[in-house]
Order: sequence, then C-alpha cells, then structure tokens
Amino acid sequence: MDDDALPPAPMAHRLLGLAAIVAVVGGVAYGFAQYRAQPETDMALAFLNEVRQEAPTARTRAAGDALAVLDGQPGESSPGLNAARDSRSFQAVHTHVQWGARCIEVHAYGTTRYTLFVEVLEEAEEFRVTRVVTMPTHNGPCAPD
Repeated sequence: MDDDALPPAPMAHRLLGLAAIVAVVGGVAYGFAQYRAQPETDMALAFLNEVRQEAPTARTRAAGDALAVLDGQPGESSPGLNAARDSRSFQAVHTHVQWGARCIEVHAYGTTRYTLFVEVLEEAEEFRVTRVVTMPTHNGPCAPD
C-alpha cells in the first residue's frame, strides 16, 4: 500500500454524500417544476378573479365541470365557484404538478377564508381550469398522494 494514499472513506460518509446529492437534485427538480407551473398559476388566479367579478371572459379559461357550472348547471365546482364569488382576494399557496395537469391550492379571502383546489389540465393548445373544489378530489391532480 502506498504511504501517501488516503484510507477509503467510511461507508457512513459515502451514504451522507449520496443523500446530499439526491436532496439537491430533488430540490432543483421541484423548483423547476414550480417555475414551469407559474403561468398556469397566474391563469388560475385570473380565472378566479373573473369568476368573482362575473366577467364573461372566465368562460374562455374554463372547461369540463367548471365550464358547466359557469353555464348555470350544477356540478362539483359549484361550492368552489360560490366561494370565489364571495371572496375579495386570492393567494396561491401551493402547486402540485403532474404530467399535463396542475392542482393549485388557493386561499380565498373574504368574510370567511376558504381553501380552494383549482384543477388545471393541459388541452391541445393551452391550459384550462376544469374544476374548482373546496376539498381534494379522489381523482385527478388534486387527489391526495
């Protein structure tokens, strides 16, 4: 054995180094996913503001259940859109990213603070709000893990 060579690192040091590398890579991936989700988050907040103001432009950002509720039909999004209409401001607090879908958790402030879960799905050319619910759903991007 060469006298100038260092002894091999203990196994614990190797495992800690590997854990640190995995944590850094995971943090970078999470940050990148949140950065990519920002336009959809902005779109979801704009949609909620348009619902609050009863603006007809909200329909262009909606699809599925959310669009049906805007058209006056009852649906799963009815309580969420009613909460949006009663609120004065909105703040996005968390975004859960899946392939082709986002679940944006939004605090709606008014006489009561509501937690809304805005489901945004990727369509052929853009993202659209498909559901606004007051509790996480059993399927889709807003389902608990």
